[in-house]
Amino acid sequence: MSRLKEFLIKFPGVCHAPNAKGWGRGNELMFQDELDRINSEFAKTDGVDLHDRLLPLAGFMIADGVDQDAAAFGLDLLKVCSLAHDGRMEEAQEIASELELVADNFPSITELFTVKEALSGQWA
Repeated sequence: MSRLKEFLIKFPGVCHAPNAKGWGRGNELMFQDELDRINSEFAKTDGVDLHDRLLPLAGFMIADGVDQDAAAFGLDLLKVCSLAHDGRMEEAQEIASELELVADNFPSITELFTVKEALSGQWA
């Protein structure tokens, strides 16, 4: 299993989302759908902002008790990875530099997926 996929599955849990396993399974299915089908609903980019496209992977943020700061940090990691994957390295590096400044505040997330790994852009 890729580090990114493992992160997506465990992401809700490290943010203290209720029903974290359910949210994680949903993330796994969306991620796998994107890998398997180039035209999946999740993979479509026509008229969809990158941040909005990634939001389904952090849908658990609506639940009570979620660590919103950790969830936002994780979502930004996903954004960096997606930008790097799309070859938009300048944008990815700019966000990554900001994330590096606060990464020590989120050890449960960076243990699963680091800023450096996000910058690699390996989406599979």
